[in-house]
Formats: sequence, structure tokens, C-alpha cells
Amino acid sequence: PVDLKAFLKTLAHPEDPVLMLKEASLLLHGLSPAQETFDSLKATLLTGQDKDHYWTDAWMEYLSDPTNSEAILTVENRLKPVFQRLLQLGETYLM
Repeated sequence: PVDLKAFLKTLAHPEDPVLMLKEASLLLHGLSPAQETFDSLKATLLTGQDKDHYWTDAWMEYLSDPTNSEAILTVENRLKPVFQRLLQLGETYLM
């Protein structure tokens, strides 16, 4: 299985949900997602919260203690559905 946390660590700003999603999309698809798709991906990452810091706090907590099982689960439970959706987008098949 792909280690999404390791993938995020290669990105410039994995703590910023907007920049992280845009960079991941560019790497995976070669283009930015449509605004509606982006908004949906971001809502999934933030699990319905409307403040970006919800993801930032979760990511920074994980980084501060990568052995903390609660922090790991929080990050993984947000990343998995986002990347599953990203990889199911039609843009994936254009690469």
C-alpha cells in the first residue's frame, strides 16, 4: 500500500490544505482540479469543518509525534478518502 503520509512529506506545504491539494493534483494529474472538485476534496479533507487549521493542526500533531496512534489515525482517516477520490477522477486517466 502507498504511504500517503510519506508522499505528503515530499510536498512543499503539506500542512496547508489548499496548497497540498493543488500540488498533489498537479503531481498526479498534471493540472489543477475544477473549483467544484477542489471544494469537494477540501471538504473531505477537513471532514466538513470550514477552517483550514483543522487539517493543519492534525498534520502538525502527527509530525510532532509520528508514533502517536491517534494522530496517525486522524491524518490517515482524512487522507485516504481524499486520495481515493483524486485517483478516481477522470483526469487520472489522461496521464
